[in-house]
Amino acid sequence: MNVVAALVLFAGCDRADETREAAGPAADRSNDPQRELSGDPPSRTDEMRALGYSAWDDEAGSPPREAGVVLWSQDAAEEVSRAWADDRSSIHVVTPSGGEVRTINVPVHTQVEFARPLPGGRIIALSVDQGLTLLEDDGTVVWQRSAPCHHEVVVVPRPGDRPGARLFAVALHRARGFAGREVRFDEVAFWEEATGAESKDTDWQPWSTWEHRAALDRAVGGAPHALSVPPKDGAQSSDSSAPVYDYFHLNGIAFDGQGTMIVCLRNVSLVAEVSLPSGDIARSLGPGVLDWPHAPSCVQSQGGESALLVFDNGAHRGWSRVVELNRRTGEVIWEWRGTKERPLWSRVRGFAERLPGGHTLVTESERGRAFEVTPSGEVVWEFQNPEMRSRDNGLQRRRIYRMTSVPLE
Repeated sequence: MNVVAALVLFAGCDRADETREAAGPAADRSNDPQRELSGDPPSRTDEMRALGYSAWDDEAGSPPREAGVVLWSQDAAEEVSRAWADDRSSIHVVTPSGGEVRTINVPVHTQVEFARPLPGGRIIALSVDQGLTLLEDDGTVVWQRSAPCHHEVVVVPRPGDRPGARLFAVALHRARGFAGREVRFDEVAFWEEATGAESKDTDWQPWSTWEHRAALDRAVGGAPHALSVPPKDGAQSSDSSAPVYDYFHLNGIAFDGQGTMIVCLRNVSLVAEVSLPSGDIARSLGPGVLDWPHAPSCVQSQGGESALLVFDNGAHRGWSRVVELNRRTGEVIWEWRGTKERPLWSRVRGFAERLPGGHTLVTESERGRAFEVTPSGEVVWEFQNPEMRSRDNGLQRRRIYRMTSVPLE
């Protein structure tokens, strides 16, 4: 794919749900990066489309008849509960049969993107650009912290940690003046579960794409990042009325437990392995293999190899897949593209998680669906978001950013 064409993306990013919904579809030219570099003032619709976050699956019309669990192969599906957030203020935990275990409300925050259930019973909830909330199993708030969070929070495999005294890795973003523009760069911060404060553990220091941007640019394959080029005369500059651009767009963090952190950078189609504590880039998979990927995780393949499980959106090629890649060679070990009747497609967002028994829980985010898939590709469980939103041409199923399993006790 054309790497440079994929890089220039407006990042007014993930504001309130009503703002995203009001954006609506736009003409094809709104996705043209050359327009964004030309200095022509983009419309609000253009801005949202360029970011990639108004890409709802427009299957609107009459109200969908199916909702909740619409497929459950009881003898085949894994017996784990599943959690999802409604992208507003509620977290839902359901059984494989679709029974509601509990609904938890997150106070103050209005865009809870996803919730990660933790061993021991707590839940950590991430609200886009609002912050994190740590909750007890019954919904009691342990702490809530405001921060420019963006898409990911995971438990760090710090030796000796236990429930209540764990370390979280959190994806943050901050705008900087760069090449005549306001540009967002990402950071992995480390916060203590006990207090919500930034960790003072010297073995876990913050890591930023700003400090490592040159190495990350090289890992992409040497193509110059479009935002590294100064704007033409008359183009928007770093002032309060100019848009803020996204350079890398960090949307996933994972750890292998062996001193390596894996980060996913959507806007350059890169999954990079970072050696800790140095922060150096050890190896990477990039354009030509992945296309705007999300949420990598470390898994062991059926053959015993160390592998990465990735939701590979295919935003530019036009189809999505969940793919398992050999970490050393990049070879495809396993992939799932949906079924012939229903090909997998989520132009942005998306998630995949390997379940304890070897199945894969897949979230087709923009269509508001989740699937449990066997290694042979059989769908043994399917969930459709019962929540709807209004569109000019009818009702549409709301998205699910991630559905995750609830840890077995």
